[in-house]
Amino acid sequence: MKRAFQRIVILVTLSMCLQATQAAENIDNNIITLLRNKNFSKLETELNTFQENYLADVKNEHNLNTAFNAFYRANPSYESIYNEWIKKFPNSANAFLARGIYFTAMGGSSRGTKYRSDTSKSQIDGMKIFYTKAFNDLEKAKELNSKLLPIYVYEMTLQIVDGNKANVLALKNSALKTHPYSFSIRSAYLWSLQPRWGGSMEKIENEITTIKPLYGKNPLLKTLDDYTSAELGEQALLAQKYQSAVELFTKALRNGENTWYYSQRGEAYSNLKMRDEALQDLEKSLSLDPNQPHTLSIAAFNYANQFNLLKAIEYLDRSLDAEPNDEWNVHMRGAYNLNAGRYKEALSDFTKAIELNPSSKEYIQHRDLALQAVQSTQPH
Repeated sequence: MKRAFQRIVILVTLSMCLQATQAAENIDNNIITLLRNKNFSKLETELNTFQENYLADVKNEHNLNTAFNAFYRANPSYESIYNEWIKKFPNSANAFLARGIYFTAMGGSSRGTKYRSDTSKSQIDGMKIFYTKAFNDLEKAKELNSKLLPIYVYEMTLQIVDGNKANVLALKNSALKTHPYSFSIRSAYLWSLQPRWGGSMEKIENEITTIKPLYGKNPLLKTLDDYTSAELGEQALLAQKYQSAVELFTKALRNGENTWYYSQRGEAYSNLKMRDEALQDLEKSLSLDPNQPHTLSIAAFNYANQFNLLKAIEYLDRSLDAEPNDEWNVHMRGAYNLNAGRYKEALSDFTKAIELNPSSKEYIQHRDLALQAVQSTQPH
């Protein structure tokens, strides 16, 4: 399995633990369906209700984040819909926030998932352009409704990537004035303290100490109590020390369920070829946050290794809805389609993969195999 740059949406997915009153997948499906159908009035009503319920009870934070995370799909076909939404509702904080989240996703997609040394200048420049658009939309949303929690989470994300620690801290402090018990804000700030962003384990521990007195106000905060184990687990995963990663994420999960912990432990199990354990964790993570392209692709890989090719294809369909230009996943779906005897679908996927990466000899070879398979099934 490939593994490199972690997608930025991790700040939001960290806040999605098992305290939801509605199934996360239902929320995600409903929101994205309303968007596709351009039912903006209903979309406004739904999003406002999630915000009102959260402000009335912090335990509803999960539902609010799930709803807005539905917009984190780097699918260019959605941009015109966001523009139309804003045109019809020019004073909607929801619309500007949604488009800002979309631009954040597009920035991450433009950059790609490879390490910086393997990433081109044009990819970095593309990321910066989209992140600038995202920031402008998030600022406009804040101007229209400064109480809208996800604005701060995504702005913190952009500032972390930019390396601006002072702005991250300022955003955290500003958000906590209105959202003192927010899990999302606390977890986002902890993420900024990770060593990879210039922080340290000591800074993480010190921040957790300030959160402990608030556990009674929001039980979700207790899941951050052993955040250091999760961070060490992530480091072990990157170092390919998979058994250690499993043990560390298991330790972190003792304090409550967390989609990031489940996803990463599932990935560790996957690399250990423990398919059942991997799928159990990955499915748990997806039940909490269904819009996770990377987690969906790992689950697809494990289903394929259990010869459940149709399930693998289904999960890559979902992953590619959010990341349609992920060449590797397009290619892998082609491989699963080919092995499932879906030759036309395989040919389409391999052709798309070649469009995304014309220099890949592997993609060309597999495209030719699919073409032969299609031709062999046609009547002579």
